Amino acid sequence: MFTLQSAYCQTCRSSGCHPVIWNTSVNGLLIEQQPVFLYPKAMKLQESGEMYLETILVLSGKLEHVRAIDVAEKMGFSKPSVSRGLSILRNARYISTDVNGYLTLTETGREVAEKIYERHQVITRLLESIGVEHKIAEEDACRVEHVISDATFNAIRKSTLKMPK
Repeated sequence: MFTLQSAYCQTCRSSGCHPVIWNTSVNGLLIEQQPVFLYPKAMKLQESGEMYLETILVLSGKLEHVRAIDVAEKMGFSKPSVSRGLSILRNARYISTDVNGYLTLTETGREVAEKIYERHQVITRLLESIGVEHKIAEEDACRVEHVISDATFNAIRKSTLKMPK
């Protein structure tokens, strides 16, 4: 018989904060112990997580397969930093990795990535329409897209739809 057992964090008695040990047993014999992070289903992503998802989305439109090294190069981060970030996203079920190390957005991950990417495009367009230089508009949109409320973004999107292209 195969069993998988888990325990809450021994530090704070909740999930998602510290590694939890998963024990994998076959017929009562412990065959593996693995530390993992457990997250509630509706985990609130940090800005960095949203950036990783958006980067994977953009790269998947340009490359046949997206790897962690592609994400690291695009974002200008070290491979170990990206591996850690991707591990968190994988445990939270925003991305999956196949046996070749190729990254894929899950349905939830794709929804978040598309939302952030749309915000980035719309805010960039708005800033450019009021005279902000393209490079600066891109950089500012990249910061604003993570903190702007849905109500404010929807109003901006509605107003930019009326703008000439």
